[in-house]
Amino acid sequence: MKRTYSIFIMVFLYCNISGISQESSLTQNQKVYGLSKLWSEAQFNFPYFNYLTNVDLDSIYYAYIDKIICTKDDFTYYQTLQSFASHYSDNHTYVEFPEKISKRLFGRSFKDFRIDLSLIEDRVIVTNVGRNNINDLPIGSEITHVDSISVDQYLSENVYPLISSSSTQRTKHLGVKSLLLGLEGTTSTITCKLPDGVYKTITLKRERNNDDWYLHDELLFHKYLDSEISYLRIKQFSDTSISDSIFYYHDTIERSKALIIDIRDNGGGSSVIAKDIARYFVRDSVVTGSLVKTRVNIANQRSRGIRLSKQDTINDIVNKTNFLMAKNLYLFPLGVSTFKNEIIVKDRFTDIPVVILTNAVNISAAEEFLVYLKDQENITLMGEPTGGGNGQPMLINLPNGGYFAVCTQYCSFPNGQEYYRNGIKPDVFVSQTIDDLISNRDTVIEAAIDFLENEIKR
Repeated sequence: MKRTYSIFIMVFLYCNISGISQESSLTQNQKVYGLSKLWSEAQFNFPYFNYLTNVDLDSIYYAYIDKIICTKDDFTYYQTLQSFASHYSDNHTYVEFPEKISKRLFGRSFKDFRIDLSLIEDRVIVTNVGRNNINDLPIGSEITHVDSISVDQYLSENVYPLISSSSTQRTKHLGVKSLLLGLEGTTSTITCKLPDGVYKTITLKRERNNDDWYLHDELLFHKYLDSEISYLRIKQFSDTSISDSIFYYHDTIERSKALIIDIRDNGGGSSVIAKDIARYFVRDSVVTGSLVKTRVNIANQRSRGIRLSKQDTINDIVNKTNFLMAKNLYLFPLGVSTFKNEIIVKDRFTDIPVVILTNAVNISAAEEFLVYLKDQENITLMGEPTGGGNGQPMLINLPNGGYFAVCTQYCSFPNGQEYYRNGIKPDVFVSQTIDDLISNRDTVIEAAIDFLENEIKR
């Protein structure tokens, strides 16, 4: 629902940090306390243990005590905590570095280079570079190796194990985005296959680089794609100015015959802000969100449940509740979140066809936005499945300035249909292609335009 979202800080790869001085300010007691605090808060608050029945987190916690004690500095300590948190396989259960470490992390900025990577056609593709790099590393180039290791192996061994993610599609996306993330002053050597088939090796040293991007990422909210189709780009749900923007452009959108809402790469924010925008597109008098459940722990019932077997729960609701509570599986239903739709009927956009573009980055409030809208007759979801993990993170401070988050809320569609792990699937599946990227075409937007033009003709 609401979370602090940082794609480049919440994950980190093991990299060569030889020669880079690292601060070591934590005592062994502080190190173990941080790990234990994460594990214990998850024990009593994490709502998705039914997805972890084959994961022995108690044994994993026990094994990590020695790993935590042996960390040589604050950086590797937080890395190790990230590795532990990744075993929960959840978008909202993760570890953040202290600011003094995070401000020294660079994943797209290097000496003489700026590089942005994306997963396209299951390959690691350069989707943007610094203006001074366009001839050295053309957009559409493929990264094939990192430090002489194939990129697939490098991701599997060094990147994915530190990513907190509920779904495979989001893990892969975040892994590619953070492939080159590392500490200031460290280096990585990449092998690239250029669009013309020529291979090139480049050594990158991480440092601040203020070169302009070759492709500018416009900070727009609204524009016309043609005379009949409006386009809204919503990059996050964290800023209340987004709600103000849709009010500002209301009359312009109202004159359109169709609309595209692009939330690709939107990692969430506040479900309240998502609701404030969604209500313009909901025909009903009530905006309906997720079915929500949360953990409840009653010590007396937990103690009774520990002594029970599954056989004892048959046809006995009390025993079943106690048993589930002892197994960390009992979820108390908070009900379906609903809000009165305060937008007057004539100001809603419910009579024009609307396409919403999605991808694997969409989690949290971005998925809640789709829950609000998915059943509206005039709305079609297009693109790729979302990240598969809504929830409410509880943030806990860690020693020396960092923090961890633990998911505290189970979410599903109002009818109980789950989208955790699988993501919300689009009505029309479309992915960007490498060839279209090289040609500076957005395959997904073009598909949306074609679809809406046919709807308009109807």
